[in-house]
Amino acid sequence: MTQSRLLAAGLIAMLLAGGGCESGDDEGADGDAMTSPPNDAGLDAGEDGSVVRDGSAGDGDVDDEGGSDGGARDAEADASLDGAVMDAGPDAQEPDAAVVQQTAHIYVGGFSTDIIHLVLDRDSGALSHRGATAAGDEPAYLAVRPQRDALYAINESGLAAGSEVIAFKIDAESGELSMINTVPSGGEGAVHLSVHPTGGWIAVAHYDSGHVSILPVRDDRGLGGVVDIDRGPADGARKAHQAVFDARGTALFVPCLENNYVLQYQFQLGALVLNTPATVAVTGGPRHLAISADQHYAYVLSELGSTLTSFEYDGVTGHLANPQTIDSEEETKGASAHVALHPNGKWLYLSNRDENSLGVYALGSDGRPQLVEHERGGLATPRDFAIDPAGEYLIAANQAGAQNLRVYRIDQDTGALSFVSSTNVGGEPSAVAIVLLP
Repeated sequence: MTQSRLLAAGLIAMLLAGGGCESGDDEGADGDAMTSPPNDAGLDAGEDGSVVRDGSAGDGDVDDEGGSDGGARDAEADASLDGAVMDAGPDAQEPDAAVVQQTAHIYVGGFSTDIIHLVLDRDSGALSHRGATAAGDEPAYLAVRPQRDALYAINESGLAAGSEVIAFKIDAESGELSMINTVPSGGEGAVHLSVHPTGGWIAVAHYDSGHVSILPVRDDRGLGGVVDIDRGPADGARKAHQAVFDARGTALFVPCLENNYVLQYQFQLGALVLNTPATVAVTGGPRHLAISADQHYAYVLSELGSTLTSFEYDGVTGHLANPQTIDSEEETKGASAHVALHPNGKWLYLSNRDENSLGVYALGSDGRPQLVEHERGGLATPRDFAIDPAGEYLIAANQAGAQNLRVYRIDQDTGALSFVSSTNVGGEPSAVAIVLLP
């Protein structure tokens, strides 16, 4: 670890200690820390305590009510994770019956000014509109806090000062969104964000400026200013396309499309520390990645070459190893977009935009994918999709054509998809998030 990184991690640790935060327990973590989030006293938007190695934390446009519920968050965290929108692995358990009884709220972002809110009818697979919430110029990607009480959106547009991240509260009964605050993301062309498993941190990948940034979640579930930025070895990361925490929250991975590698980070008290080795080669322009919940396997989808590379994953060391690569498309290469795992860990799904298909793969006991089918009817630039946490439905967004959502029922024996409904949303939809609420 370089001297600057030691100073960054040390300063953040001191700030956390001064703010009264305690380290979260992670059973079986072998000493690795899955840290609890900071509170307002420690790190906040634009405060002098922000730590940035290769950039600067901008002043946040704080528009919030203030928050004092942080003491309850850690107690809620473990129970809430069960219903979170998280990828699972081959050894994951079937959803609890109570999960199926919860209401599935669908949130859709894209290249318009609103986040669209819909609700899924679990019997028919139909979607019904519930409203829209203003969300900047281009809320092009969304992420949900594991506790299901907040949603975060990237404002991807070419702002003079760079991209932004917007925090929203999720009403526990209605699912309605209400804005908490907006902060700079720490770079230009933000394309993806994810939430740490504790709900205490946000990671943002920047395609244009080529780096990843970390923002803390405050007690009111709003966001503080950037506390860390990293640009890869020798500041050489280019076209960073996604930032993904593993299930324990001790590792972060960033596919860099132009570099043909995935950055491997250790995540320590809000600081990014390049692992050894710092990168893993992936051909074809790596874009998105999914990690199994059992932390045995990882899957990288390459956009340009339309390939799927499977890795063995060591959740203790945070290392990807033993890659195997297969085609992700059926006929037409190019513009492969998103990859995700079914909650039961048996199947993997991916999207291909040039060929307009959804790929379905079965995962064997060795974690390696085997093709089941390519679903192609009615798809037009399927940039993103989300899988129902109960495992019954997949919802894909057509960014082109009708600009609608297509709902597919998932066969519980084979993982195959059957189309059941479509709903127009407009706005070039590019992100789908699903939240289960009582």
